[in-house]
Formats: sequence, structure tokens, C-alpha cells
Amino acid sequence: MKKIVLGILLCAGIGILQSQNDVDAFRFSQIQQRLGTARFMGAGGAFGAIGADYSAILVNPGAIGVYKQDEISLTPLAISALNSYSQYMGETSRDQRVRYCLPQVGGVFAFKTPETSDMKYIQFAFGCNRIQDFNQSFRINGKSPLTSLQSEYLSALNGNTPDYWYSNNLSPFEANALFLYDHYWLDTVPGTSMHQYFSYMDSVPTQQAGHVITKGNITEIDFSLGGNYNDKLFFGVSVGIPVLDYSAQISYSETDIDNELTIDSYAHDEWLEVKGTGLNLKAGVIYRPVSFLRLGLSLHTPTYYLSLTDKSSRSVSLYRDADSPDENGFTEYHNNEGSEEVVNLFKYRLTTPMRAIGSVGFLIAKRAFIDVDYEWADYNTMFLNSTSYQFSMENKNIDEKYRSTHTIRVGGEVFVSKSVVLRAGYNVTTSAFKKSVDNNSLYQQASAGIGFRSKSFFFDLAYSFAWYKDNYWMYSTQLQPVENQFTAQRVIASVGFKF
Repeated sequence: MKKIVLGILLCAGIGILQSQNDVDAFRFSQIQQRLGTARFMGAGGAFGAIGADYSAILVNPGAIGVYKQDEISLTPLAISALNSYSQYMGETSRDQRVRYCLPQVGGVFAFKTPETSDMKYIQFAFGCNRIQDFNQSFRINGKSPLTSLQSEYLSALNGNTPDYWYSNNLSPFEANALFLYDHYWLDTVPGTSMHQYFSYMDSVPTQQAGHVITKGNITEIDFSLGGNYNDKLFFGVSVGIPVLDYSAQISYSETDIDNELTIDSYAHDEWLEVKGTGLNLKAGVIYRPVSFLRLGLSLHTPTYYLSLTDKSSRSVSLYRDADSPDENGFTEYHNNEGSEEVVNLFKYRLTTPMRAIGSVGFLIAKRAFIDVDYEWADYNTMFLNSTSYQFSMENKNIDEKYRSTHTIRVGGEVFVSKSVVLRAGYNVTTSAFKKSVDNNSLYQQASAGIGFRSKSFFFDLAYSFAWYKDNYWMYSTQLQPVENQFTAQRVIASVGFKF
């Protein structure tokens, strides 16, 4: 059925994206989808007590103390195949994306001390590593039981007459609601004196469809300093500068299934872009009580994002059949007030949880290792604030919805010849949501890898497969959520030089 645009209004404001809330705080605090060197990824990220890998320094800065040679490493290839399966109102939709990135580059420089000193080496490292990947997409399709996104606009109109809205300067959100009223998708409730409004879409069954696309990452620039005391105690500290770059686009539509309304389709699009830079500190040690055993401990301060900037906008469109013009013979209307895009800018601050990591590693005949890491993070401590807004409700939601997570990483490697090494690993993270929240899910990842190593050069390949679930509410948490299942397959390649 041929459709044409009846009207378009571009405006800004809080909408489906619901920016600057507890969901944003949680999204920007997670690091489960951390990428790194192929050696690190192949062993499941379990390096907290082993060290001597650049990405391991991000888990335990004490890992730098194990280095006895200078090393430059680069991960020029990380290809991700991202799949989603979404169920809504009994219908299942699938989406897929393929993305490429360069997730890691770094250098470690080891300085040998005089033979008479118990401090055997001092090390310095700097580089960058992708600690979170936001690339994801999913589609939504389902028949709605007499509910509509337009009901969200009613709060902007209720309590005032249409004349009031025509005679006052409106916020973009209010102008959006008035646009829907002018085109007969919102109307006054008959026989009421309180100036209440209703949505016609709430009275007919509709086919709801949506497409959510998120992009971006958090890449952390790190500067680390460490030491090796008597080949027993390896220690290090790091200063991290995470650079956050996130964007989201949501396309949402509702169609009158039975063609009962004059205007039979509605579309809503939103865009959100968030950028900012943070700061954190990490400290860690690795202790070797005997030759085959290593124990690791590290602490990460919260990341302090001192200035996150949101840039958002929204568009609304109404459609009707080309062969069904209105009483004036028009089939297309444009709202001149919305002819230019209006962008909303907002600055705020975010504090993420601190982290504590304990590790134990076993070295086997200098040909293999097995490492187990435990990581704790309390998402109940996330905090939003701004000079222009208190975030009282958002921080209350954090207190009520989130809890501590527990992560276990198990991995290892074994030399099958003088220069060929095989790796495997697995990690699992518990849900950050309290039991009262209908969004509990484990994040799991399994991996394997192979490496080719000589005295001065190494080349590593890794494959990882991650899977997790997540519920998504389109416009009201009182309705049935979209039940999403996500998978991420990645192939990572790294090269490095020792000298």
C-alpha cells in the first residue's frame, strides 16, 4: 500500500531513548564486552595472576611487573558478527550486523636494575585498549493489545485547553504532542471539564514495529608503572583515561491493522549521541610464593566521567493512503514549525562502580598455565549528577534496581611445540539487577586461540563466542517487554615484537 508523508515535526526531548537515566549509568559502567590482545581473548581474559600481556595490565596492573623485555603489541583485526533474536507479543524477529575494529595497541618497556638490587626490574607501559563495545541491533514486531506510544504524549496536553497550547511557547516535546492533536491522533475526552485527552491508537489493534541500532565503544588510554621485587612480588599502578563514544537510533512505527482510522500509520524516530572522557586509577600485585604458584590482587577505583554530553533529537511522522485525501483534497501536510531539526544538548557527570579482583594461577613445567579470576563490582553505587539537574529519581532507581555482580574467568594455555601454543577460556558474569527486576540474565563467553611465538616475534589468533539475554521496554515498563537474545562471535588477530 503506497504511503505518503502527512506531516513531519522534528523536536528534542525525553522519549523512547530516555537519556540520562539509570539505564545510561548502567550501560556506561559495564565492561563485560572488553576486547584485547588475541592471547588475552583466547584464554578468556583470565590473566590476573599470570601477567606479561598488555591487556592483562587492564585487569591487574601488577601484570606489568612480570615483564623482563621490551614489547610492542598491536591487535589490527577484530571482526564481530552480532546476532539478535527478539520476541514481542508472540512474534520473533532477527537482526544481524558485522563490525570491524582495531581494539588494542600498546608498548611495555622494562629497565633492568643493578645486580645488587632486590628490585630486579622497573617497567613503564602506555597504550590504548577497547574496554566496552556498544555495537548492537535488534528488530521488534508484534500486534499490540490496544496500547500506543502516543499515550506518552498525553501528559504534555492533559490539564489545559487547546487554546492554551496555541497561545504559549511550547517545549519541543509539547509541540510534538500538539502536532498529533492537530492531526486528530490525540483528542479531548468527551464530557470532561478537566481537559483530558486520549489517543485514537489506544482504541484499535495496531501492528507495532521497531528497529534499535547502537554504535560506539569505550576505549581506555592507560599509563602504567610497575616493578619486580626479587622475582617474588610483582606490582603496578595505572592511570586510565576512558574515552566514551556512544550513539543510538530508534525507529518505531504503529499501523492501524483494520484501517479504522483516517490516518493509518505513525512513525517515530529518535537519535542520541553521548561523548565524554573519564579518569580512573588501578593498583595491583602478583605474588609468587613458590615457583609454580602465583596469587594476584587488584583494585580499580570508580571511573569519574566529569563531563558527559548528550546530543539528542526526535522526529514524528503521520501517514495516510495516497488515494484517501482529507476534506480539502490534500494528501500531504508539513508542519513548518518543525522544518528545521532541533537538537537537545545536556551535560552531566557519572561515577561508575569500583572493582576488586582476586586471582590464582598455576604454572606447569614452564609449558602451560591455568588461571582463575574472580571480579566483584557493585552497580548499586553508580551515581549521576549535574549542576542543572538533581537526578534524585534516577539515583533512587539505581538504589532500587541494581546490585553487585560476580565474574569468574577461567583460562589457560599450553605449548604443544617449541613455538606453537593453544589456548582456551570461559567467563561468566551474574546479573546486575535485583530479583525484583524482570531482567535477570547471565553474560557468558567461551573462547579458544592459537599462537606462534619466537624470542623476538609473536602472532596470535583467537575466537570468542558470547551470549546473553536482555529485556527491552519500548515506551512503558507496565507493558510486556521485548525479550532479546544476543550472540557475538569475534575473530581477533594480534602481532607483537620483543626486543
